[in-house]
Amino acid sequence: MNKKFLSAILFGALMVTSTGTFVSCKDYDDDIDNLQGQITANADAIKSLQELVNGGDYVTGVEKTDAGIVFTFSKSGSKTITLDTAEDHGQVFELKNGEIYVDGKATGIKPAADAEKAPVKAVDGVWEFLNANGEYQSTGIPVSGVTVVGSQADGFTLTIVDKDGKSTEVKVPSAASLITSIVLKNDASTNGFVISKATFTKPSKWAGKKELPADKSVVYSSSTIDIRVNPVDAPATEAKYYLTNTKNQTLSNIALDAEAESADDAITIGGINGRAANTGNGLFTLSMKQYILSKDDAKAFDKELTDNAKARDMDNTGVADFENCVAFAVNANNKARSAYNLPIGTKVAADLTKIQVKDMASSEVTLAATTSDPTEKEIIVVVGKTYTIKEIADEAGLMYDMYFSLAEVDKKTYGVTYDDLTHTFTVANNPDVSTAATGFDLTINTLSTKGQVKKAVYTVKLSSAIETPSTYEAITYDVAKLKDNDAFTLDMDIMKTALGDKWAQWANTVKLDKTAFAIYEKADCSDTPKTVGTTNDGLKISLTASDKTTAATVNNLKYVVVKVNAKNADGLKLDKQYYLKVTFKDKVGTAEVNNIVVPVTFTAPSVASQFELKPGYVVDGTINAYYYDLTEATKKNIALSRYFAKSDANAVVALDTEKEVKAKDNHSYRSGGLATLSEATMAGNVILNASATDKDGGNAVAPDATTGKEFGYGETLTVKATNDKYSDTGWTYSTDSKKAYSFTIKIMSPIMEGTVKPVEGSTIKISANSTKGFDITKAMITGVDYNKNPYNVVPDKDVTSDPTNKVDNTVKAWDNEQIANVYVTKKGDDNTYIKDITLIGQKAKTADAAAVAGAINVKADPLPNEQETAIIVNVKDAWGYTISEEVSVTILKN
Repeated sequence: MNKKFLSAILFGALMVTSTGTFVSCKDYDDDIDNLQGQITANADAIKSLQELVNGGDYVTGVEKTDAGIVFTFSKSGSKTITLDTAEDHGQVFELKNGEIYVDGKATGIKPAADAEKAPVKAVDGVWEFLNANGEYQSTGIPVSGVTVVGSQADGFTLTIVDKDGKSTEVKVPSAASLITSIVLKNDASTNGFVISKATFTKPSKWAGKKELPADKSVVYSSSTIDIRVNPVDAPATEAKYYLTNTKNQTLSNIALDAEAESADDAITIGGINGRAANTGNGLFTLSMKQYILSKDDAKAFDKELTDNAKARDMDNTGVADFENCVAFAVNANNKARSAYNLPIGTKVAADLTKIQVKDMASSEVTLAATTSDPTEKEIIVVVGKTYTIKEIADEAGLMYDMYFSLAEVDKKTYGVTYDDLTHTFTVANNPDVSTAATGFDLTINTLSTKGQVKKAVYTVKLSSAIETPSTYEAITYDVAKLKDNDAFTLDMDIMKTALGDKWAQWANTVKLDKTAFAIYEKADCSDTPKTVGTTNDGLKISLTASDKTTAATVNNLKYVVVKVNAKNADGLKLDKQYYLKVTFKDKVGTAEVNNIVVPVTFTAPSVASQFELKPGYVVDGTINAYYYDLTEATKKNIALSRYFAKSDANAVVALDTEKEVKAKDNHSYRSGGLATLSEATMAGNVILNASATDKDGGNAVAPDATTGKEFGYGETLTVKATNDKYSDTGWTYSTDSKKAYSFTIKIMSPIMEGTVKPVEGSTIKISANSTKGFDITKAMITGVDYNKNPYNVVPDKDVTSDPTNKVDNTVKAWDNEQIANVYVTKKGDDNTYIKDITLIGQKAKTADAAAVAGAINVKADPLPNEQETAIIVNVKDAWGYTISEEVSVTILKN
């Protein structure tokens, strides 16, 4: 057996797809290289992998071990597919006498001359080898075993093939494949993505550890891109990002990494505010690591930027006008792309002039050339804490390398350790724990991307504070649940445990009545406090014993008690993460002994959650409001409060002026133009506008002359209720989505939404040629409202004179208060079948006359045949609307 050939073949089997295309494994070449051997599919393990994938987990690595192929999942740990090492299982490839054998069976295939590199592939479950003619030839032998292809960037595909050639495939997703969309920050098209290039002049002397580029190489760095990814819990930091244009051309050399927005930062994309690292809003910053090109390669890349990207040269102005630049999208491993609205700019890198200690606002220092006296800056550090040296924000990416230097005696005295490559240092020792040591000088030697060598000196002083591990979990408190202004407590036993053997030192140093409390917006509490815990009518914080009321001493300290006034927010906002800092001070009250910082978010129910519709009035989510008031002055008022079981009485209510409700003659009409509100609260009434106006306030539409319907009658009107604050408190929402609630309402007449019809059957039968006419009585015809409640269209109220059968009749002859008038006409002006229609009013019996029943009297023409025709019954309701209903009438010969 040619072992080398066996190794090559098995490697090929594991590294090619079913179509024979070799797959680059990028970051995980080493992890799945040499996955050789005979593999027995572990059915339970395969099922387990599939279940994890279905549950949204993803693989961060693949490794071959003695136990099998190990898949490492982000959330679920490791899962193993078992290797079968038995000699009589799986498939063995051999090269004997110049011919390929599989499991001892000759294939008749003579491989290419370079046998060690002869590739193999599986096609339709059968092995094929590259023969001496350079063509793939089938062995006819089914594939058995396991193949793994892919990478962390693109995901892995695990294929299990049994001895009969039947294959099972499990696709294991990558981090990037879980990203469904990418949204760029809304200033991306104006700020662009700016690539800085620096020609590196190699210094004659440099003591740093990073390998230096060749002289006149070009070092590239870039600006950053703020993005939001969906879903918000997608592992965005584990994907690579590239820039791709609409022609599907991806810029070479540029690969971006994602970093979650820090707790100190906040960006706005599409109206969403937040911090990805703390609140899961999916916000990340993309940045490019420095990369180096030779002089010639740099020219080619610059040409690519000029020709393919039409990158804007920003050197002259420093600000780019990106018009006519090619628009690029951010591309996460070809799994998801942003919109194509990112232009590219280029500029010559600036000089590196300043550095700082990360997260230490007061540490910014100007660099000086090595030939002059370096700039000095005093910083105060905490023993045991690691600090990082970095460029200032405006000069990000301009430092190529740096290294620390300090006196050997200071290094040993203070236990200073540092890492030049990561730019970090730590002070481990405090030579005198009772008094602050005098400190030492720490020199920062820098090398810029241009090859400039500069330095600065930090005079390092030690803080007298006792470093307390951050052991308190973030707190979210609902101010709606405040009782007697009590909000929450912090258990001081947690701090005591964290201090450990430093507790005694703390207790002997601290003076509790000097303790300070404040709330900050930044995690490092370097900003101006939003509020301090001293006001009785706002935020009040105190140290107490276990009963939460007795003032604490060092010996009985148990709680930090936080009280919050439900009405007075003391400058704080809802749904915004703050940082409560409790600072313990020494007996003099000037020096800090230690502090604890706790993330705190106050929340409250949204405006929408404070509204509850009464379900009986709602149809498909819309209030169906029917007129009910018959008082002349207010009968067309629709009281909003009538339709809600609860509401935010402090919300400002307005009709929507944005969404189109209906259109007429190319003019758009909105809710605000179709109706008005009597007042901007939930106590107000909605009133349809008699003269509806379009979105610009003009093009008035009057009510329909026949029906009396306003243009907004029966339309779905949108009402918005907004409150910047929670209910009647001083607590302001920080997110727009919690400030607003909207609902829809239709305004209608109960009579207008009903009908008029015969009481029995589909037609009313009358006699032809009756000289007295035929009386249609209330037993023959009826009106019904929207809910099928009947009312009489025939006069049914005692009157002394008959109502006139006209639109302007003033005789109130109908008992139902919702009916103002009824008049009846024949259908069609040329209708000769009906000669006349009159109304007969109902009259009570008197001494001189018998009682008279109300009726609709119809006189029909003499006809030789039965004839169907119709009358139109017009009912005007109390709210001024007229419904005109066609009622069938059949004229009988006999």
